[in-house]
Amino acid sequence: SRRPWNGTFADGHVHWLVTNNPEDDIANLIVAFDLKSEEFHEVPLPHLENRNEVLVMFVGTLSGRLYFCCLYDHSRPVNVWVMKESWTEAFSVPRRVGDYVKPLAYSKSGGKILMDNYIWELFWYDLQNQRAAADQVTIHGVPQGCRDTIVCVDSPVSLAAYAGSGVAGREGRMS
Repeated sequence: SRRPWNGTFADGHVHWLVTNNPEDDIANLIVAFDLKSEEFHEVPLPHLENRNEVLVMFVGTLSGRLYFCCLYDHSRPVNVWVMKESWTEAFSVPRRVGDYVKPLAYSKSGGKILMDNYIWELFWYDLQNQRAAADQVTIHGVPQGCRDTIVCVDSPVSLAAYAGSGVAGREGRMS
């Protein structure tokens, strides 16, 4: 599964959740590295109610925008905020849909979100009806349970040019 300390790329920056207090178990801010200026800056977290009750939080990219996801105990929904000019609570997913859900992409219509439930199942979540589709999304040729979901963006830079750990020679396939 994706580790919370992995960075995510959005709006020209790589973002990480960090804590500025080594005694704190939960991150309290986001650090962003600007790839153009090569400078770091801080991004405050959205306002969280009962921060000490947070189980897991992580950042990701949804439609090119930074998002922040927060999971409390099992009785509360998973809240997802998206950074526009400031943090906007975009949607909540009831926990009956699954634990540790991770948004990946909006549908073409924008009414659904492709989600990963961290047991390697993909599904569509309908924002208006607040329901998950009954059928899982399958990717033909990919064995069930052998993947992590990472959203990639086209780039003119070839992965084969960096033929180091995790990149296969000519084909440029990641392992």
